[in-house]
Order: sequence, then structure tokens, then C-alpha cells
Amino acid sequence: MRTLATVIAMSGGMILDSDDLTRLPAERRRMLSRLLPLRGEAAVPLDLFDRDLPRALWRAGDRLLAVVNWADEEADVIVQLPVPAARLKDFWTGDDSGVQRGTATLRRLPPHASRVFTLESLED
Repeated sequence: MRTLATVIAMSGGMILDSDDLTRLPAERRRMLSRLLPLRGEAAVPLDLFDRDLPRALWRAGDRLLAVVNWADEEADVIVQLPVPAARLKDFWTGDDSGVQRGTATLRRLPPHASRVFTLESLED
């Protein structure tokens, strides 16, 4: 579910929800509330020509970096950051993933899983 929500968020397109919102579990309501403000700007793939499906998607206006493992097996994913250095915070949970310089490595990303980070640039 989270990877689908990630791709929707990064697309910048319309969000349509036909669920009875009063019956949604709290976690799903939080996910939807995080998605609703993300309209209008589509992400730019950072590795478009490196593989069949890009793994790194960047929304500069929101400073969001999504990393997707499209494979059927767990993978270590290394992505080039769109800024020289940044503090990475998990978009969904707010957890701090620390400062990264140049690249970020996501170890053991499960099959078809994704991570979204808000990048707080250290070089502004």
C-alpha cells in the first residue's frame, strides 16, 4: 500500500479516494492526509536512463526523494542525491535517517517496497 501511495504522491496527479473515510484505520487516514497537499508537481526521475524503471524520483519543490525497489527480491539501493549533502527524514514517519553526502544507500529494501525522504539541504 505504501509504495502505491508513494507513486501517487510523486506523480503530482489527482488523488481520488472512494473509501468511507469514517471507517479508515488511523494509519490509512494519516497516509491520506500526507498525500493530499502533494498536487501539481510531478517528480523527475534521477536515474531515467540507468534501468528500465527509475528507482529515484525527485520533487524539487517539496524536497522529496522517493526510492523504489521494483524488483522481486530484496535489494541494496544506492541513489545519487539531487543536492550535495542533506539530512534525510522519512516522509511518512518523520524518523531522522541522518546526514548523507553525495549518495544515499538503502540497505535491504524489500521487494516492491519504497522509501520517501524529505531532504533538508546542508548546502543552501
